[in-house]
Amino acid sequence: MNDGWRWIHRQPRFLEDRWRAEGDRFRVDLGTLGRGVVLAHPEDILTVFRTPAVRRWKAVFPVIDTGPLPLAEGHAHEGKRRELLRRLRPDGLADGFAALRNLAAARAPAGAFSATELADELALAASSLMVFGRLTPALGPSVLALLKSGAPAMGQLPDPSGALKRAHEEWLTVARAAVDAEIASGLGEVNALLPGVEGDALTLVMVGVEPLAASLVWALVELPGHEDRVAADDDYRRAFIAEVLRAHPPFPTIAREFSEPVALDGVVLQPGEVAFPSPWLSHRHPSAWSRPEAFDPTRMLAGPPSAWLPFGHGAHGCLGAATAMRQLDAMLAGLLTDRRYDGAKRPKLARRVLTFAPAGRVLMHATVLSRGE
Repeated sequence: MNDGWRWIHRQPRFLEDRWRAEGDRFRVDLGTLGRGVVLAHPEDILTVFRTPAVRRWKAVFPVIDTGPLPLAEGHAHEGKRRELLRRLRPDGLADGFAALRNLAAARAPAGAFSATELADELALAASSLMVFGRLTPALGPSVLALLKSGAPAMGQLPDPSGALKRAHEEWLTVARAAVDAEIASGLGEVNALLPGVEGDALTLVMVGVEPLAASLVWALVELPGHEDRVAADDDYRRAFIAEVLRAHPPFPTIAREFSEPVALDGVVLQPGEVAFPSPWLSHRHPSAWSRPEAFDPTRMLAGPPSAWLPFGHGAHGCLGAATAMRQLDAMLAGLLTDRRYDGAKRPKLARRVLTFAPAGRVLMHATVLSRGE
């Protein structure tokens, strides 16, 4: 029996069980997805991320789209990456962050609410503002429908009849038509990535919404005991967000495939072999963290160390890492303008589409502060 089912549905627990039993490197057999080696030690992970002979694993690409960005390699990838990095500079998107903070403050709940639904709505708004410069009424329902379906990544489940592929292609057809409608509607009033990335617009929205939503739910869950300082202290709020991403990285593993042999202190990874650097494990590694089981934002006040890898690293690291941190900062600041939050039970983890996120609807309670509090 291969490891595929647990990898798809129970990956964080599977990783921890194997790590404790076998150490910092262990091989996995994922059935139709192939075989690979999981890496837990931060130094091994950084070696892989810094290796030129590495490319992204294409098994998950059909999930988000097949636009130019995810398929590009070599010089084409480098060129697109340089251009997007230039346009994703947080200072160039400052008006979008301000609009997002105001939107979060306006939509802050009172009384009982679903943190999951609030986070999905705000994460969609964050990605829409970044790509289109405005909210996206045509695209929103398609994105939220996929998130609510909880459908595991197409291409990572057995699909002998082709039903999963057909269903996903139907979704892509609807979503691409919605993107075309949004593009035709023109840009909003805040700075945006468009024009120039029309072919990647759906990809850019999708890779932003899901991890942002998961991270915002975890931030709300972890808030009790930190709320006043997170609300009042910008540095502490940034440290709090970094600690949320350490404790709850949306992607437990970040796959990389090799185009030539790569040596890791006693292990040689061959061309075509897949390595799975694991932020989930590196963020819990005792060589890098004191009391890794504790949630402690103060450890991040001096800036995250090199073992902090929620966005990957190197040539294929997340293009929007700095932008995502600013988006989370804006959403949290807005939600805490005149609210405080409590009541969340510690949620279990479950697979959504690409990420592992709090399972089900995470229910919480928001209290509106009186003047002077």
